[in-house]
Amino acid sequence: METNRQKPEGKTGWIFASDFDNTLFFHDGTGLHETDARAIREWQAAGNLFGICTGRSLTHLLQKFETVLHQAGVVPDFYISSSGALIVNGKKEVMAVHEIEADVIRSAAERCPDSLAVHNSRELFCMGKAWHDLPLRQDVPDDRQYYGLSSWNEEGKRLDITDLRLAAYANAATVDYVPAGISKGTGVLELCRLLGLDPEKTAGMGDSWNDLPLIETVSYGFTFSGSPHIVKKAAAFHANSIAESLQKVTEIQRFQTD
Repeated sequence: METNRQKPEGKTGWIFASDFDNTLFFHDGTGLHETDARAIREWQAAGNLFGICTGRSLTHLLQKFETVLHQAGVVPDFYISSSGALIVNGKKEVMAVHEIEADVIRSAAERCPDSLAVHNSRELFCMGKAWHDLPLRQDVPDDRQYYGLSSWNEEGKRLDITDLRLAAYANAATVDYVPAGISKGTGVLELCRLLGLDPEKTAGMGDSWNDLPLIETVSYGFTFSGSPHIVKKAAAFHANSIAESLQKVTEIQRFQTD
């Protein structure tokens, strides 16, 4: 389903899509770095788009981190969440959604050996065993849309998705599941199509295995020197920060227009 196609006012340049956890926001106590925030604002002021491309549920991301983004002066032009299953603009208006049927979620919950987090339009809740402070539900409410699932990435806690028509994307802590054929990479391409922007003028950065579709799809993919080997191999560039990546893409822009 597609809805709002409106392009951010004055934005006709390039797209930069950033993973959130340990790419834009760091869980080592340093949070969102001011140098990155400043570089993002400069990138947007030049007429480019910056957005977050995450495996997280949009509901949970905004609930926990929207204030952090606001305080840092970072105002994303778009959010690609649940590994590409939900795309919204900077005003949180839905642009595209790829749903998971309730019966698929019920089947997943039955075969999940531990906790199953359910991404949806109302709240992030879990089924099976309790997961942190998330509400625990026994069934799938019918008053919302469903975009993705998450389980722990520990041996014996991953979800068996055989015959469920889902794709799986792992990071260090969790595995995220979305409709088959959907990924962070398809999310970027879909965003370009919806906004009428050139998919060749795209860049992005991520730090883990679930970012491979993003890094391999954009024209200029970035990762950190400490990322897993397969991620570093897929990336066109290695950088130390979002700020450094944006500087490199800006140099590429200038080279192409000279």
